[in-house]
Amino acid sequence: IQYQSRYKLLFEKISDWIWEVDHEGKYIYSSPQVKTILGYRPKEVIGKTPFDFMPPDEAKRVSDLFNQHVLLKTPFEFIENINIHKNGSFVIIETSGIPIFDPDGKFIGYRGIDRDITKRKKVEEQLIENEMKYSALVNNIPGMVYLGFPDWSAEFLAGCRAVTGYSHSELNSKENGWLSLIHPDDVEGVFRQGSEIAEKSKEIIQSYKIIDKSGDVRWVEDRKQSLFSENGDFIGISGIVFDITARKQAEAKLKEYSNNLEKIVENRTQELEIKSMKLSEINTALKVIVKSRERDKNILQEQIATNLKKLVFPYIKQLRDTVQKEAGKNIIKILESNLKNIQSNFSLTLSSKGYGLTAKE
Repeated sequence: IQYQSRYKLLFEKISDWIWEVDHEGKYIYSSPQVKTILGYRPKEVIGKTPFDFMPPDEAKRVSDLFNQHVLLKTPFEFIENINIHKNGSFVIIETSGIPIFDPDGKFIGYRGIDRDITKRKKVEEQLIENEMKYSALVNNIPGMVYLGFPDWSAEFLAGCRAVTGYSHSELNSKENGWLSLIHPDDVEGVFRQGSEIAEKSKEIIQSYKIIDKSGDVRWVEDRKQSLFSENGDFIGISGIVFDITARKQAEAKLKEYSNNLEKIVENRTQELEIKSMKLSEINTALKVIVKSRERDKNILQEQIATNLKKLVFPYIKQLRDTVQKEAGKNIIKILESNLKNIQSNFSLTLSSKGYGLTAKE
């Protein structure tokens, strides 16, 4: 009796619900903690089974599981089950129990413990929900998400295959991991810049080449942020790597196009300069020709005017004096007038000072 009293006192002091059921699964003992967990007093559960406090579907699931242990007379532990609190709310319980036998070895029931894990399950569900949200967020980032550590090792969380061709497990298990993928030409620069963020909290953006799983060279943009503990110790980096190969190829094509355009413009400019020089030479030649033609024309005009004055007009005058008939004189007048008109057009270009003078004058 004293022994049982000590254990009863112990059972009533702990926060978990201690219980005992007979071979039919009916409660024959319940510690006071049942009121804390389910809202019932101990005497309210005596004579009832655990399944009486469960929703129907849950009662069937748990009773099938319990009967298997009863059949084999084996202990069970950490069986999660849903119970209905006296106020109608749901309580999640974790149940463990061991079989009880009388002195003759006859199975007489189970003794066990129930623990309220409702809060823990809600926390777990919240963690799972947060994990799902985090996974959805990370998996939808168009890049490779990773955590780096002070020894230059890294854990890759998402996006590995899209950037490198390797799966997460392949890249995480690969010897030297990410460092083995960096193109030999860029390793020194990546290490040198990466070492800077271990000294103070800062973010850097690195562009460099990697060799993917198929052996192709890709360009990546690595955005990394250093992480420090509350004590100021460097604990690693968080980063995202984007595949910028297409952008680099486009930049290279644009640069090539720009260079070709500059060459075309340069060549065209040279051609225009040459043409301009040729045109200048042609213009100069034309000016010389025009000037020469103008000079020749002036000379010709002067010669014609002079010849008319010397070789034509004197004889017309003589002819007019000898002709007696009036009709002939009129014809001569017309001829003389027309010749003077021709001479006057030429004389417009002659110097007023030289016109009309004799050769001696």
